[in-house]
Amino acid sequence: MAVTLGVDWSSDSEDSLFGDDGDYDNFKHKTKYVAPAPKELTPQEKQTQELTNIFNAIAKGSIKPIEDALANGFDINTNLRDNWTSILLAASYGNPEMIKFLIEAGADVNQDRGAETPLMMVCSCPDYTSPFEKSFEVIKMLVEKGADVRAINRKRMDALMYAACTGNLLAVEYLLPIADKRAIDNQRWSALTWAVSNNKPDIVNILWQNGFDINSPDIRGFTALDLAKENGLDEIVKIFPKKDTDRVVEILHNIHINFEQNFLSSDQKPLFLEDVCDFLISIKCQNLVPLFYDKKVALNEFLAMNDTDLKSLGVHLPYQRNRILAGLHRFHKQPYDPQSLHICINNDRFTNVDVAIELLSAIKQIVAMEGCLKYLMKHLDEAEVSLEDREMARGIKLKVQKLMAVNRKLEKKLERWDADLSPADLITKKSVGRKFPWKKISICFGVVSLVLFCKLNKY
Repeated sequence: MAVTLGVDWSSDSEDSLFGDDGDYDNFKHKTKYVAPAPKELTPQEKQTQELTNIFNAIAKGSIKPIEDALANGFDINTNLRDNWTSILLAASYGNPEMIKFLIEAGADVNQDRGAETPLMMVCSCPDYTSPFEKSFEVIKMLVEKGADVRAINRKRMDALMYAACTGNLLAVEYLLPIADKRAIDNQRWSALTWAVSNNKPDIVNILWQNGFDINSPDIRGFTALDLAKENGLDEIVKIFPKKDTDRVVEILHNIHINFEQNFLSSDQKPLFLEDVCDFLISIKCQNLVPLFYDKKVALNEFLAMNDTDLKSLGVHLPYQRNRILAGLHRFHKQPYDPQSLHICINNDRFTNVDVAIELLSAIKQIVAMEGCLKYLMKHLDEAEVSLEDREMARGIKLKVQKLMAVNRKLEKKLERWDADLSPADLITKKSVGRKFPWKKISICFGVVSLVLFCKLNKY
């Protein structure tokens, strides 16, 4: 027999808290959900809701709700939200059908939102929001209906700058003839600078071809070219012409001594163009480096130049010629120092590199001496030279002629030596055996044997 201890909490118990008694049924009946009565909107709330619906319709590109609103007296130039009017919002989406409808409905094409006009809005519309072809249709409609192409915003940016930023080539080509090409914003950026900063090579090319200044610095002192270089925009850098300084850097970077070009060319002296360029830079005539490099002016020719030679070469500015001539005069005033040559130590081991360096240094010294002598000969009649100096010059000339004769003899000997040498084309055991000094070894061995035999006989 089951015994119940305490209160029975089962649902059918009289003492259950949730017993199905009549009082509980009455309570449930009273607490049934009652839907609230619809609240009547105030006129202000109705207007806000209506403007929100129009805002959403323009964003979706739906014209029907706007037609209904216009039929009920809606003003098309009304501020929908946060100073967005219908035409400003539609322009930001680049929707030509909506823009056409709004213009026909009386929308003002020069409305602005914080000095931003519908034309600026559509020019700044990226192609992923609306294809550039559709945005271009909107731009044409706005301009044809009187939109101000030269209007600027608070940052002094105009519609062309926005089009250059987004890379809308159609818009840029259309706006160029009617825009202000000299316009700059508050940081002194032009449409060209904006195109560079956004890496738009096609836009940069067309703006540069239409006369935009590539050397105009901004408030930081940077030009459009500087901006492209700093950001590694090589495709844009190639569009701009190289500055003289860039050409100088390129020449100095690429110029180098080439053994084959300098020493293996028959009847040609080494040019030593690098030394000519270094000389020009030392006298602050680095802008003339490309001229001397392109003309292939050799070191000995350069050291012997006078004013007439410089004019013929193309150095037209007198101050540049005077600077070069003064530098050459200072160079020739310095006496020659034999210690400028490398030291050759007797019985010391020399590598091929050591020999090449020694030869290069010696040849450069000889070429410089030749230039000095030519310089003296050219200026001998111009300067007041004493009889003693003239005699010294003649003596030097005779010594040079003798040295040249010795040099010619050495050249002939070198040619004979080169002809006598037969480099090995095949090394075999037979050739090694043939060249091995067997005869000397046999004689030595015989002498040693004889000495040993004589000594052994004594014992």
